[in-house]
Amino acid sequence: MGEMYSMTQACPGCDSTRIDERKTMSPDWRCRICGEVFNEPVSRRSRRHDQIGGGEGMTTDREQYESAIVPALRELVDAGQQYARASHINEFADIDARNARVGDLLHAHGLDRGDVSLWSATNPCVYQIHLDPEEGDA
Repeated sequence: MGEMYSMTQACPGCDSTRIDERKTMSPDWRCRICGEVFNEPVSRRSRRHDQIGGGEGMTTDREQYESAIVPALRELVDAGQQYARASHINEFADIDARNARVGDLLHAHGLDRGDVSLWSATNPCVYQIHLDPEEGDA
């Protein structure tokens, strides 16, 4: 069976999937990250890289962290965010997961790698992001 990946819609300006269709205004779409308004979103392969159907195509925790959480952290940093809760990171992560699952991935891999630190251990936890912005961004 060939590899099948899910597709998603994204902002043509910043490639974020956090876009909203507007019902009463034109252009029809607005990005919640960069604020760009546009007529049609771009279609691209989902960053989650999960094969549809499970089985052998299922990703490990580390792969899921690297393919979904790290890009979400980078997107937040590029948008000027330094602190975030798992729920906020989950909004940027292109995975279908509960906020607690994102928190588990951050604790299991992000803390060990130094990508994040626990800024506040209240419930919900607040993480400080320690990734540098992508080169070319600023």
